Amino acid sequence: MNVTNDVESQLRRRIEGGEFSPGAKLPRLADLMEEYGVKSRSAMDRALRALVAEGLLTVRQGSGIFVRQRQVVQRDFIAGLRMEYSRAIHDQVTEEGLFEAMTGTRVEVNTSYELIDAAGRVAELLAVTTGTPLLMRTYRYSIDGQPHQIARSMMSSDLAQTAGLTSPGSERPGVG
Repeated sequence: MNVTNDVESQLRRRIEGGEFSPGAKLPRLADLMEEYGVKSRSAMDRALRALVAEGLLTVRQGSGIFVRQRQVVQRDFIAGLRMEYSRAIHDQVTEEGLFEAMTGTRVEVNTSYELIDAAGRVAELLAVTTGTPLLMRTYRYSIDGQPHQIARSMMSSDLAQTAGLTSPGSERPGVG
């Protein structure tokens, strides 16, 4: 078992379960290491950095590590699908993305592409053979400079090429 992933998963469950509420300060690093039986400071650092990158934690230099206060943004999933479909069939291109149009919230999106091989459950869900080349698109959303959400999508690289998805620059905001 990977110590870093185990600690990361346990801390995530405790945060999401409300044991550490938004704004709460985490115990000192040495105390967390003792609590989880982790001997390697770097393993604990990696787990905490992953949760910071995910947007669950924030580091305040000189003060400690805190559970991030989250900005809740409500959106209607079905209305969003309808809006996205309408834009797509009318070939509407807008400067704003679907999220901004639905919520009125200004968001920054960092998109990255990575070619990976389909494995295990992903291959099964996409109904492709193991090892099929896939395009994994990762979207990192930030609101007011704070991480808000990470979303990933995967598709066969052949389908991506056919759809014209050759780089993050080929994405069209507001149209799926």
